[in-house]
Amino acid sequence: MIPLLVLIVEKPCDQGMKRLLVILSATVFFVGCATERATNTGGATGSDVAIGSGSGAVAPADSSFAREACQAGAAEVELGKLAARKTRNREVRALARKISEDHARAEKELSQLFSSKDLPPEKELAADLQTSLDRLAGLTAREFDQAFKEQVIQDHQKAIELFEKQAQQGTDADLKAFAQKQLPHLREHLAAAQRLEVASDTRTGGEPTAADVLGNPVTRTPSVPR
Repeated sequence: MIPLLVLIVEKPCDQGMKRLLVILSATVFFVGCATERATNTGGATGSDVAIGSGSGAVAPADSSFAREACQAGAAEVELGKLAARKTRNREVRALARKISEDHARAEKELSQLFSSKDLPPEKELAADLQTSLDRLAGLTAREFDQAFKEQVIQDHQKAIELFEKQAQQGTDADLKAFAQKQLPHLREHLAAAQRLEVASDTRTGGEPTAADVLGNPVTRTPSVPR
């Protein structure tokens, strides 16, 4: 499925196809903490029963954090990929790449915790997160850049609150350490988004070039003073 997605990205597509691309992307974005494993037996994860049998049972609150962190991280990876395809703003693209790479690394680390603790994987993106991606997929140029900035700020404010609570109150030592480790990155992303200038360095008209997608925007011709 992944090679198919690559082919779709490289071809022009209408709004309907763009939305489909986001949906398809969401079906394969789970490459870490939500990878389906043969050992998964499903079951409720919000009960008062401790979960997992790998390296020891995980308390409900810790399991809840792990699931929310997985969802939030995966959504940020997809948001970064979406921005790389849609924005024409160098600062937005740079931040999107940073966010996507950092969260991908965090997801890989979290996936190891899911596996070692035998936590049931997340199989699909939460409805509210998917709705946000769909909405951004339908925007263009500065509209997208502004919405991207607002989404990153909102997402990271929620994530910081979630991770701070786990870092302070978590009972699972590994998940607590994971939260503490990721907090500086989350705060860095939030600060960068708050500083982001979305009205500058944005070309108008036309689809992003191949160089844009690769993160190497073509140098613009300087404006000549009148």
